[in-house]
Amino acid sequence: MRRKTSNSFDSEALGGRGRGFTLVEMLVVVLVIAILVGIVIGVARIVTRRAAEEQTRINMRVIHLALDAFRETDSSGDYPPSEVTQAPEERCNALLAALKDNPLAREKLMGLSDEAIKSINENDYLVDGFEIPMDYSSDGGAGSGPVLISAGADGDYTTENDNVRSDDQ
Repeated sequence: MRRKTSNSFDSEALGGRGRGFTLVEMLVVVLVIAILVGIVIGVARIVTRRAAEEQTRINMRVIHLALDAFRETDSSGDYPPSEVTQAPEERCNALLAALKDNPLAREKLMGLSDEAIKSINENDYLVDGFEIPMDYSSDGGAGSGPVLISAGADGDYTTENDNVRSDDQ
């Protein structure tokens, strides 16, 4: 007969059922938790992406207000020009410089999001909600006026599936 010592653990004496969790039970719990974490992370990515796209659309509307203010006060009555041969960042830099030089357009730019204003102050270019420089064309084709293009989450202007365009709003 085995003698119980005062240091030994007796789960039955503490009101337990006499055994712990089995390995299978523990694995099932870990698996359920892993599945829930995966779902939450996936949803968070989707929500973050949609928020960035919406912030891009809002910033594009503000920039269009600044473009309209520029055109109204410019002596030629045109939008700031864009050179097709330039890289997107260079076109956007030229746009920003033109808007900053126009007092009314500069005032309209103050409606941009804090992140966009911070980027203008630090980097001197306009960024989208994904913090990627936007592209600008002074003529969107068929006389439609200026177009701003966000490269989207993948950062590639050539893939159309996730780009945000100001003329799509």
